[in-house]
Amino acid sequence: MLRVYHAVIAAILRGKPRRAEAILDRARPQASDPLASSFHAMTALIAALTGRADEAVRAIALAEASMQRESRTTNPVIDQARTWILVARGRPQDARRVAAG
Repeated sequence: MLRVYHAVIAAILRGKPRRAEAILDRARPQASDPLASSFHAMTALIAALTGRADEAVRAIALAEASMQRESRTTNPVIDQARTWILVARGRPQDARRVAAG
């Protein structure tokens, strides 16, 4: 799963969200996987980057539930996804404010 995680991040950084999505589609974490929240967060980010805000919101909910099971308190990919969801919904000013912190 870690190799998939790195490949997805590389594809996103290269500006290839559809390639990142193709990589994620081949990997499905188990609920017990320690990277499950990151998987769902990356799914949310990719959905937002490709204009599918509602799908991204659903993936964030899964990521947050996984974070609770993993006893994690933060996931920076979720923060990025939330910003891009605002962009996908046509609210770039709000996205800039959220991104600025």
